[in-house]
Amino acid sequence: MNNNAQLVVTCNRCSIHGITRPVMHYTCDDPDVISRGTKYSCGFDLRVTETAIVWPFSVHAYDTGVKFAIPTGHFGLIRPRSSLFMKGLYVEGVVDCDYVDHTVKLMVHNFGLLPRRIKANERIAQIVVASFVDEIHWVSKLDMPSTGRGGFGSTGSK
Repeated sequence: MNNNAQLVVTCNRCSIHGITRPVMHYTCDDPDVISRGTKYSCGFDLRVTETAIVWPFSVHAYDTGVKFAIPTGHFGLIRPRSSLFMKGLYVEGVVDCDYVDHTVKLMVHNFGLLPRRIKANERIAQIVVASFVDEIHWVSKLDMPSTGRGGFGSTGSK
């Protein structure tokens, strides 16, 4: 395989609505390590580089071996693949656009009662890229419609 191959993630133009989308680059030892379930999947699957056991009620940090160049004004949201939940495992995180010199690590939490083995090259998470606001400003009153009196957890209750 090509060491440190620079690849462009394939979805840089959206022909459906004529929307221009930013391009994300990544580098790793194996260019095929990043994949998508379908052409329109929003997440790119991430694999781990080692086999290890995650013990009950503990956390294990898995290396992906991948470095990303996420476009300025965007971030990568790490989300678990649905198969991870079936094992009692969970992973979540954020990759900032200025996090470029290090490989992405996946912090895997085992909330189950049994030890779980994750094998090298197993797809356990996905990275979804989204934009963020650059600034936040204080105002004395929000100019937004009210959600009502109930507040958190009140929708759907009568």
